Amino acid sequence: MLGWLDSKIAQWRLWYFRAFRMQGMPRSPDWWAAEQKVRKEQEKRQEERREELKRRNAGAGPQDASKQDDERAPDEEDRIPKDWLQEKLGLQQAEAANTRLEGGVPFGGQNERWERLKASLQSGDQIWSFYSPPVTWEHCAGRSSIAIVREGRVVDCLITMMN
Repeated sequence: MLGWLDSKIAQWRLWYFRAFRMQGMPRSPDWWAAEQKVRKEQEKRQEERREELKRRNAGAGPQDASKQDDERAPDEEDRIPKDWLQEKLGLQQAEAANTRLEGGVPFGGQNERWERLKASLQSGDQIWSFYSPPVTWEHCAGRSSIAIVREGRVVDCLITMMN
């Protein structure tokens, strides 16, 4: 059931992107190749997430059900590919780079999420800035901000810029 639903969601997203987001926009000659590449990366991440959830839930009994919900992997939309990572930052650097005029607090309206993310940091975690590839910005799917890397894996991110 989950695989069928995921494929339908992916089909709908692709249709929506073509029907509404791309209307009236000039398309580069390689737009279809870029779209297919992004789709394959998404399918690969979804499969990895399914496998990870299967491994986590393999030995869990009914008494562990609430624990499973708390330890879920971040939503697929929140994870980013490692090749988007740009620069390793310190905590103060990340806050300084993302302090705007919205009350002078780091990450403005997302400050509460930033504080939760800071509280979840473990020793050895790294904060990286990220920026999606130019083709994603050309097709109105660009993102940038910061990501948390733990043991070489992007575990969470806070997106502050999207188009």
